[in-house]
Amino acid sequence: YTCMVGAFARNNKTRQARKMIGYATEMILSSSSSQRRRNTLTPTFNAFISGILTENSNSGTESTGQSSHAANVLEALEIVQEMQDLNISPNVVTVTLLIDGL
Repeated sequence: YTCMVGAFARNNKTRQARKMIGYATEMILSSSSSQRRRNTLTPTFNAFISGILTENSNSGTESTGQSSHAANVLEALEIVQEMQDLNISPNVVTVTLLIDGL
């Protein structure tokens, strides 16, 4: 799932990337609720964050007048919030991606 999520996100197919994350999350969380098992999803979320913050995803402007890059940074922060809501711990890679994306 991780490679596909990253590829979808890099190619501005965030809807498909979110679907893949949903499938992976559902599969992992339905099989076990241990924290260790949940944290196996961190790289998948990191791939999504990395994909939406790459330069390929930063072209154009949003209909609100907000730059696409700013919208992508906000989406990345929303993804981190989703991780926390699912009790999936962000790691040093997650933080590095966010800082580099700014």
